[in-house]
Amino acid sequence: MDQNVKPLTDQEIEEMTWRPTKSEIVEMILEKGELERQHRIRAAEARGEARGEARGEARGRAKGAAQVKRKVATSLLSQGLSYDAVADATGLNRSEIAEIAASLEDGANRGQTARALEA
Repeated sequence: MDQNVKPLTDQEIEEMTWRPTKSEIVEMILEKGELERQHRIRAAEARGEARGEARGEARGRAKGAAQVKRKVATSLLSQGLSYDAVADATGLNRSEIAEIAASLEDGANRGQTARALEA
């Protein structure tokens, strides 16, 4: 026997020849299944977050576009354009334009009232 070769201990031999028991195999399978389940959950959560962000961004863009239309309508109405002309320019319907016109009239009335109180 070569003097440089060290004999293996019983523990080293056991570690080299270790075979899992049935219960250890079942445990490993269950752990793998749990890891896969957790991975699927994380992936689903990420997809849900991405969808939620996309919906939020779309709602924000739509809200911003509606605000721009209302500002343009306000400006056009204050310049004396007809409801039909404002509807054509903005894409708003007549009831939305009437609502904006009413708020302009309310604002004008409040301004007249304030000036009268100051006098």
